[in-house]
Amino acid sequence: MQHLNYFSTFGLPILFSIDQDDLEKKWRNLSCIIHPDRYVDSDDIDRKASIEMASFLNKAYKILKDPILRASYICEINGIDFEKKFNASSVVFLEQQLIWRESIDSFSSSKNLDGLKKLEIVLCKERDERLETLSVLLDHSSDYINASVLINDLKFIDKIFNDVTEKILFLCD
Repeated sequence: MQHLNYFSTFGLPILFSIDQDDLEKKWRNLSCIIHPDRYVDSDDIDRKASIEMASFLNKAYKILKDPILRASYICEINGIDFEKKFNASSVVFLEQQLIWRESIDSFSSSKNLDGLKKLEIVLCKERDERLETLSVLLDHSSDYINASVLINDLKFIDKIFNDVTEKILFLCD
């Protein structure tokens, strides 16, 4: 018997590149079927099962909807343990992080809104390029080790992007 995973819950293949509209449609349909409100008049066992299934379904949807969480999940079901394994970024990427951080500090202290917005665009482009590479690594190469390194890079990019967005909002107030 095959282990139930988040992809099979929605009848999807285990791929990074999934149809987000299809995922949402399947989530909505399944949510209607197992929603706990439909089991209000049922016995305790059925109500509890409905709550557990709805919780599992919502968690599965949350993970598959987010590209970084989805990629992490694919790596995990293929043996990558993010808790135990150290996934080192390249020296070049670490240096780039420092440059981005210094740029954020410089643009923020000088109230350079245009500089922050340009950095935000650069980070979006970096993220998109890495997501494309991640798709190749996961869907075509089954290279989960290099994908896990890229996932960690993407987490850093997202954190830096959020910091830039926060600074932009602060300067716009």
